[in-house]
Amino acid sequence: MIRFDRMGTGFLLWATILPTVAVAQESPVWSFRDLDTATRQLTSLTGLSGAEREQVRSIQASIGELQEKFRTAFPGTQDAAAVQRNLPQPFRESIAADLASIRMLNQTGEARPSASKTRPRRAILEELSADLALKAKFGGSGFGLGGGFPAVVKVTVETVRQGKKEDGLWVRANPRRYGVTSDPMFVFNSATSPTATNLPPGLFVLWDETADHHVIASQPVEIGSANKDSELIRFSLP
Repeated sequence: MIRFDRMGTGFLLWATILPTVAVAQESPVWSFRDLDTATRQLTSLTGLSGAEREQVRSIQASIGELQEKFRTAFPGTQDAAAVQRNLPQPFRESIAADLASIRMLNQTGEARPSASKTRPRRAILEELSADLALKAKFGGSGFGLGGGFPAVVKVTVETVRQGKKEDGLWVRANPRRYGVTSDPMFVFNSATSPTATNLPPGLFVLWDETADHHVIASQPVEIGSANKDSELIRFSLP
């Protein structure tokens, strides 16, 4: 068994092998009009429960907050070119993944399949709602950077074994609903410990893997909830 510690909290997980299902990387090009159109279409999904409608309203509210934040930070147009020009790539990629899942729901009533099975619609809506809420609220009161559009967190991962740093393992990350895949959306910068990369606020799964892609352990994480521009995650191996 593999033990994870994130800021002192223990998690027990098991070693596994990466599934061969690849994540289809969405081009991080989108506009707020794209987001608004896609989220409006969610209200027309057949058989939405009350809870699902509440999640859709939450998604729409978060998109509205993000758009207003962007308008304040970058007056002028809000088209795809403006988004591309002003927002960092990790944030654009994460929003593009959210948009792709919303569009898939609109087309089929389901979201992209995980390695094992199709996720229930309600679960996908819940994750999209939580992910977008973290993005919308990030950088608010108490952030301390003042204005702008804070869009990424410097995430540092330390991997240790018996109190000593463990090198030679690579850290990867995906949107949480994608799970662990052979084609991660986010790659940390080295196989040494600590290692770091910029991630947008949101829900993700992080994992440690060897050079030959054997997954040592994985853990769902929530980035940005502390409303800080940097976070430390510690993986403790036995």
